[in-house]
Amino acid sequence: MSERALSDVVTAFGGDTAQAEAEVAERWEVLKRVNSAATRDSAIQQLAWEYAPRPIQHVFPGDNWYFMIKAAQSQAHTLLLDLEDAVATTRKDVARTVLTLLVRALRGHTLSEAELEFLKAHALPAGKADQLTQQFIREGAHFQVKPECRFPPEQMILVRPNNLRTKWAAGDYFQVIREIGDLIAGIYLPKVEGPEDVRVAVQILRALQQERGWVTGRHKIFVLTELPGAVLTAEEILKVAPEVEEANLGVVDYTAATGGRSVVQQEQYTYMRYPLLKLVEAARATGKAAGTGITVKLNADDTEVDTVRAIALGIHRKWSVHPAHVEGIARHAVEFPSPLRKRLSFPDISPFDFARLERLAREEQPILPPLVFVPRPVTLCRSVVTVAGQDLDALRAAFTSSADMVIVDADGRGGPHGQKAQRKLAELLTKTERPSQMVAMQMDLERLEAPQQLQELVQLLKDRVQAVILPAVDHPRAVRHAAGLLTTVEREVGLPIGSLALGARLTRPETVEREAYAIATASGRMMWIFLDLEGAQAKEETSDPKTKGFYYYRSALVAATAAADIDAVDSMSDAAQLEEETLFSANLGFHGKIVTPDQAAGVNAAMNPPRAGERPTQPKGPAAETFNARWINAVERALEILELYATADQERNLGAVAYNDPVTGQAELVDAATARIYYRQLERALKAAHLTPTEAERYVVARERLLLALRPGGMEQVGEAVFAGEKLQGNAVTVSPWMVQAFAKASGDRNRYHLDQAYAKQSRFGGLVAHGLFTVCHILASLGRRLPAYTLDALEAHFRAPVYFGDSITPLAEVQEVLEGGRAVLRLRAVNQEGTVVCEGTATLKLKKAGELLPTPPAELAWLRQWAQDVIPAVPATVYDFTNPSTPRQQTFTKSITPELVRATQVLFGPLYPHQVSPLLAVGTMAMASAESSPGHLLLTARVSQLEASIETGDQLSLSATAPPPDQIRRSQKGKGTPIVPLDIVVNNQRGRAVLQGQTVKLMEEQPPSS
Repeated sequence: MSERALSDVVTAFGGDTAQAEAEVAERWEVLKRVNSAATRDSAIQQLAWEYAPRPIQHVFPGDNWYFMIKAAQSQAHTLLLDLEDAVATTRKDVARTVLTLLVRALRGHTLSEAELEFLKAHALPAGKADQLTQQFIREGAHFQVKPECRFPPEQMILVRPNNLRTKWAAGDYFQVIREIGDLIAGIYLPKVEGPEDVRVAVQILRALQQERGWVTGRHKIFVLTELPGAVLTAEEILKVAPEVEEANLGVVDYTAATGGRSVVQQEQYTYMRYPLLKLVEAARATGKAAGTGITVKLNADDTEVDTVRAIALGIHRKWSVHPAHVEGIARHAVEFPSPLRKRLSFPDISPFDFARLERLAREEQPILPPLVFVPRPVTLCRSVVTVAGQDLDALRAAFTSSADMVIVDADGRGGPHGQKAQRKLAELLTKTERPSQMVAMQMDLERLEAPQQLQELVQLLKDRVQAVILPAVDHPRAVRHAAGLLTTVEREVGLPIGSLALGARLTRPETVEREAYAIATASGRMMWIFLDLEGAQAKEETSDPKTKGFYYYRSALVAATAAADIDAVDSMSDAAQLEEETLFSANLGFHGKIVTPDQAAGVNAAMNPPRAGERPTQPKGPAAETFNARWINAVERALEILELYATADQERNLGAVAYNDPVTGQAELVDAATARIYYRQLERALKAAHLTPTEAERYVVARERLLLALRPGGMEQVGEAVFAGEKLQGNAVTVSPWMVQAFAKASGDRNRYHLDQAYAKQSRFGGLVAHGLFTVCHILASLGRRLPAYTLDALEAHFRAPVYFGDSITPLAEVQEVLEGGRAVLRLRAVNQEGTVVCEGTATLKLKKAGELLPTPPAELAWLRQWAQDVIPAVPATVYDFTNPSTPRQQTFTKSITPELVRATQVLFGPLYPHQVSPLLAVGTMAMASAESSPGHLLLTARVSQLEASIETGDQLSLSATAPPPDQIRRSQKGKGTPIVPLDIVVNNQRGRAVLQGQTVKLMEEQPPSS
């Protein structure tokens, strides 16, 4: 046994011998499953090899023999053979064969003459076939690479496959990793969105290991965190499985995905302080490694500077793409810290379906659903002025300035003088109206009187007020609460639901660091986060890894807002720092800055995306260099790329198109993440009149083509865009007593838990709660407004937590699968203001012509409140014990669909599309059948297996509810707890046609609370 090897393993665990020995024992057991003769020494040697310091990672095209041999002879410790960005889309298939043959050759395997001829014909660089031949020695009928050209044993070889959401990924795994998996150490996983991507990669590798008889878990997974979502979930990514070795910041694509300019890549240790430290902290927490991407300047000296900074921050490894990079990193290679290993517990992960992987590779289908470009509203917020609501002079200055947005601080505008102040504000807004200027009200909606004050303001100013800004937000609950109140306000004053946008000010550094993304995604209304930290933030030294200040919190906010696809607005600067800090913010990816009225015009100009101007006639010289530097971030380049993306058939290209830059010659794959940035950039440029008339026309055409291409069937059909993996968020609603009363009367479910305060207070809930099926109806109606061309086909809902009066409920959905005929399966959830899941399940939707949206004027709400006032709780004569054989197993009821009942449903859940009314009536009818047949019991689950005939005004419905025999009733808590009773429900109309078939599952209250 090599004592040195064991010592290296112990050192990797920080000197913890117990952990090291446990790791050796575990690895030995794994090796023996494949080779019963495996020894403990072999396990130690393998671990020592894996844990050896390898700070220099060198990436190059996997189909280039010259680069591969040079890399094998270099000082690089890990070689990344790239099949993704570095390989043209037209060469994906041939590149797989080239890479496979080259790896075999450089591992000492012989090639046949036909294989060598294939390399000479297809391997890059083109035209150097003779030089390629010179690297081989003939051995009879075969050829072998010269020993000095092969991979040295200490080098780690990784393959970078295409990302799992493209059509090329399955082929990379099946045709490359499966063929040479015994010759490589693992993969470098690009374009990771989050832990799920990594989990699927683990499943695929384990399936290949199982099929090929390799050691389970032998392939390492290095994760390239190029998207902000991956940075935010770095620790969760590293905790997915023991195979996950490293998270590495892909600085170039990360800059593109966050909307940053090219200077961010050049000064990454300033601009990217948050993502770099985030990876370092995640690595320390998990005992894994943190890496960083390339130095964009191709010289050793600049690389050396970046290397020293990376080491100071605690980075373990650094990328190179050029020999000069390798040289610059090598100057300080021994100074990189080594990862401090930890033994963690990991969840079980089963292998991927091998047959499915083979089919996906054969059919060139993506393994995970492709990223889909879903445009969100874009506003101009380059300059934002905040002014006190009662300071008329300051308001006048703000409204007449060049500011894109004016935030009126409306807190404290109530009391006896409130209405007078509101009228003055309305007059001022009328006199100084600028259609392009957004007006927002800032209010703390947690104050008891705030909702009523906001409603009064919106009622008076609804033609001009477009948003509400929340001050000093620390938790997403404030956003969810506000979103529910805004829905109420909009309905009360007659605005379309969703008219009022939301923004939030973050005043505490820890909120920016820990809660910004959750706040940004708490409501679909969220459009801005304003950085407004208390106290000045010092600018950190790049060599000090401990400080978190100006650079850290700004880069943290950009990561969160970019991942959420909303705008980041920077805080106000001192006049002396305004120009410098505005430029920094614009470069980083901020979309605006808080300013004074006189600063607005200058900040607008700095925040505009740059223009490259006209291309110089001479290809070289200072003019060309200046143009090229601006071109990378210019609106002209964004327009070219978006035009390309829009005119591609997105369904055939599966979300990614190839782009060869006409100026720089740079080749890249443009996917939804980068297309979204270009779209937002051009939308802002259009609104700011920053495009020429010709450019504006080109852009509008591209935008329309893009939206058309995203519909099912691409350019050939017109319909709603629903894609597997698409996430939807409905409008929140704040549950009010009158809503519950209205649902009780409309549905017929008058259970005392919802209507009798004294009874409910003694119950397990400790107070009145909304019906579970009220929540379901709200989910269906709210998401139905997002998907008007669909209607409910089937449903399963599980109720996880009570919904109390005053709770704000937000519906969420994710498209799991798109079936034949346009049907779609959605995973549903509803969360309250605390983020607690109150209801979850699945729904199957089918296509249906939408028709016109049915409005619900404010007067209808007043009618509904009045109509619902006389509802009284039902007091059952008997609370049925379904475990008693004498309890009736089937009960029948009738229900008349009156005009008032239809009207109440439309008003309660509206505005609705015509085809949405009948499913809501059906669910309400189900609620009645469930409540009447099992009064006093608690609803756990509701299933709708079939919706057939539509419910119409005047229908006479017959309802039946059937319970199983007593011996088929199960109990909670492993058979020893409360009985759980399924009730099969069938609803027919007067013509005998089935309207609904379904089931509710109830928890039987054996001792209901006394009245």
